[in-house]
Amino acid sequence: MWEKWALGIIRGKVNWLMRNPRDVPLKSVYPLDSQDSCCCHSVLVPQHILPRFRVAHSMEPLAKKIFKGILVAGVMGIFGAYFLFNKMNTSQDFRQTMSKKFPFILEVYYKFLVHSGMYGIRQQDQEKWMNSKN
Repeated sequence: MWEKWALGIIRGKVNWLMRNPRDVPLKSVYPLDSQDSCCCHSVLVPQHILPRFRVAHSMEPLAKKIFKGILVAGVMGIFGAYFLFNKMNTSQDFRQTMSKKFPFILEVYYKFLVHSGMYGIRQQDQEKWMNSKN
């Protein structure tokens, strides 16, 4: 419906439209139905009539960059958490270092172990650390 309205406004301004490089071909945006027999299939529509296409094209690269950044940060976070868990799970000395620098992370590690059914790791660590002080 609005295509006919746009074509009615534009018919007299085809020369001006051909000179404006920011115009969008109507055929590529909304092809006319086969019922509408019109000789103006190559008429260009100014971008101010189609504002959503201009906004979509300018926001698309920014949205892609933001999405990629969030995706990369998430993947790095997963690998970092896996590395940290693996290091704490294999090295009692590293757990001692973590208890001095970041005790809240070690507490999360112990709670995860208890939740997964592995008991006694905290007691073993505390016994070894007490024996090493004496």
